Amino acid sequence: TAARDELTPLLRTPFVNVNDYRDRTATGWEYEVLANLRPNWTLKAAYGRNDTAITRFFPLLEERLTEARATARSRGLDPDAATVLTREFLDERRSVTESAKRITASLVTRYSFVQGPAKGLAVGLAARFVSGRPWTPVIVGGTEVLPATTTEDYLITSPFFTYRRRFGRMAWSLQVNVDNVFNLRTNQAGSYRWPRYIDPRKFTYTTTIGF
Repeated sequence: TAARDELTPLLRTPFVNVNDYRDRTATGWEYEVLANLRPNWTLKAAYGRNDTAITRFFPLLEERLTEARATARSRGLDPDAATVLTREFLDERRSVTESAKRITASLVTRYSFVQGPAKGLAVGLAARFVSGRPWTPVIVGGTEVLPATTTEDYLITSPFFTYRRRFGRMAWSLQVNVDNVFNLRTNQAGSYRWPRYIDPRKFTYTTTIGF
């Protein structure tokens, strides 16, 4: 990177690993409600909010920058001119990074048939809403090449079915889960650089036999 090439001549030891990190602080809350609408019908709903803020930017690079500025000064150089690219990089990152606020909500309900031809059958639905994730702009050489944006909000719906029967002393059950039944596809990565799509539709079959 430009910062690495600029600082290396001013460091006692060159960069070995250019990876760095940012500290994040998260606060949030969640409300949850449980209810039995009927003896055979349950409901659980939740709503929450999470706020994430970056509290420290690239501390490893900051340490190297401090060392490079001291070295430049000891050599009779202007520390600002000798580290201009690195300081611009850090200033850009600080200026475009903001706190991220996300809202989540979920609902799970289950209804069991306790009499009649459908006795032993239970049907349910799980739904989860997540608000979009903010992306910071991509800046190259001081020029914004990709703007700040926010990923789309999404709602995942996943029905499930269970059927239980007894045959003498043997208990048998079959459960079918359909995750993301509408096969929603949306990129929910943390930035432009690394795409991450939510999992596609998935069927899960589970059979249990008890003696």
